[in-house]
Order: sequence, then structure tokens, then C-alpha cells
Amino acid sequence: MSQEMKIKSEAFAQRLAAVQKTLKERGLDGLILSGLGTGRVGDIAYLCNYRPGSARNDGFQGAGCHALALAVEGPAMLVSPLGHFGDGLFNLGGCKASSDFSGDLAGAVRELGLASGKLGVAGSDLMPASVWLSLNKSLPKAELEPADDILRGLRAVKSTEEIEVLSQAAYVGEQALAKGIDAITPGVSQRSLELALRGAAYQAGAEAIAHALVDSGPALNGAGQGRKVQKGDMVSLAISGWCGGYAFSCTKVAVAGQAGQHQRDQLQHAEEAARYMVETLEPNRAVGYVTSLHGGQTILPAVHGVGLEIFEHPWIITGPMARKPVVVPNMVICVEPILVDGELGSLPISKTVLVTDQGPRVLGVPPA
Repeated sequence: MSQEMKIKSEAFAQRLAAVQKTLKERGLDGLILSGLGTGRVGDIAYLCNYRPGSARNDGFQGAGCHALALAVEGPAMLVSPLGHFGDGLFNLGGCKASSDFSGDLAGAVRELGLASGKLGVAGSDLMPASVWLSLNKSLPKAELEPADDILRGLRAVKSTEEIEVLSQAAYVGEQALAKGIDAITPGVSQRSLELALRGAAYQAGAEAIAHALVDSGPALNGAGQGRKVQKGDMVSLAISGWCGGYAFSCTKVAVAGQAGQHQRDQLQHAEEAARYMVETLEPNRAVGYVTSLHGGQTILPAVHGVGLEIFEHPWIITGPMARKPVVVPNMVICVEPILVDGELGSLPISKTVLVTDQGPRVLGVPPA
């Protein structure tokens, strides 16, 4: 990380101890944490502070994959083809970085004494089937089973230090949005707005940008890529990335020039929907939402956790089979209602929220 680390070595040691305690309670001999690319490595980063140096490693088996293998005692083994092994890594007893990901992972499992063990796999959806099948062939006496929940709950509840970093990350995202909105004028290109978003985010302290998206037009439907903004257009800005190793995801819609009455009304409705969703995030409460339909207007609620990854547990989705997760203090959650209007298209907005004992608190707001 380019900034001074907020999460200290003691915290990483405590995380590893908590995971290993859970493994013993579950009757598992070890755990494989699976990661992919640069954006889906939260479980690995949580335990050892590792971030891969490149998004893709093409040309060999296991391209773009990363893994961390650990037993119920002792340090872990990192496996990351051609990955960057820098300073500030914790809980590691060794690293493997050849071009044979499956072979290296099988070798790490053997070195940890787990070749005949019962192994959980966290991030099982990220492990390619070819890798899983290769492990079964290379380690015929080992038993693999999904174990995504082991880290999911631990990562969802943030420490004081994590909340501090996430607060700064949210502020970076909101600062970038504010600069992007200031740059909206008739005649400006969407490309210029995207560059303004990216530049403002880096200037505010972002380490990496996952995406910076701009849409514009009389109606927002994703069809206006590459155009120049016209007077009276709706303009949607979205940016996500990382600051201090933790993620931010921010979205807002504005109008180029003076807004019309219908535009003002719908933007106000979107703000009201976001405010309502924030207010429902009371501690120790099961939370769920339904899609709102009224005339030609639809509000689609979307909620996800944010932390080491941009999208993580808890997810709160709509639908008859949707679960209502209980939100607890120290969860950091992004609410993202999308107002769909027959005339103006899709108007997204987001708020990053910390759940506290006293109720929800929006992050990213400049200090008073």
C-alpha cells in the first residue's frame, strides 16, 4: 500500500487465529482461499494483506488465479502465478509463484501436511473447474468442500481501523463525484468527464480505480457512450476503486444546465429512496426491500457490503425468495436504489453507510 498501513500486524494475527479456530470447530483440517484478478482477492487480503500486481497473467494454466492455503495451526502458504510479493505481508510461511498454478497449489497443500485432509474452499465460486479437478487428481486422498461462510461473517463486521479507512475511501469517492459534477457543462464530452472523475479520485487519495462510468442523454439507458453532453441532458457519474486497500463505490445523477420540473422531481424521489433505505439499516434488524411501482416510475433497491472488495457480503436483494439478512453494528453497506422513469431512463444513486449501535451513519460526508 502506498499509504501508511492502518491495519497492524496484530490484527492479521487475530484474524488468522479466528479462522483456524473455526476450522477446528467445523472439523476441517485446512482451508484454501481462492481469489481472481485484482478485484476478487478479499479473503486472501484479509488474512495476509496480499494484493496481486497485475489483473491478468495470460498464457499458462491458472491464469489470473491466486490462493492461500492454511492448516489449523501455523502460517499459511501463498500461491500466485507471477504475482508481486512486496513488503507488508503477514501470516505467511512461504510463497509459490511459478506458471503452474494447480501444481503449486497442490504442492502447498502437501507442504502443509494436508494431502489427506478435509479441506474447505472459501471463494469456491472463483476457483476454475479445471483447477478443482486438477486438485482432485493430484491429491486423491484430500476431500474438498465449499466453505465460503467461514470468512464471510468475519469480513462483514469491520474493526475500528477498517472503518477509519473505509470512511476515508468513501470520502475519496464522493470528492471525485463532486468534481465530476462541477465539470458537467453543455458541450463537454463524456470522455472528459470520465477523466475528471479519475483525476479527482487519484488526487483525493485513491490507489486504484476499478471503473469510472459516464452516461448522458435526454434519457439514461447506456446508449450514449462517446457523446457530448447537451443542455438539459441527464448525466450519470459512477466511480469505484480502492483507497488504503479498502473499496469505495459512488454514483450520482445530475442535469447539464437548469433542470426541468420533472427532472427535479425524479431526482428528489431518488434521494428520498436512498434516504429511506439508509434509515432502515438499524442495528440487529433483519432488512429486506421490495421493488416499488408507481405509475411510470419504478424503484429498484440494491444493497451490498463494501470492504476489501467493492461488492461483498451482506447482499440484500428483492424477490419472493430473497433472504433478509440481519445487519449488525460495524457493518459498512452501500445502498444503491435505481429509479427507472419512463421518460428519463435509469437514475442511480448510492450512499455508503456505517451501521452503529445508535443507528445508520452515512460515510463520505465532509467533516462539519
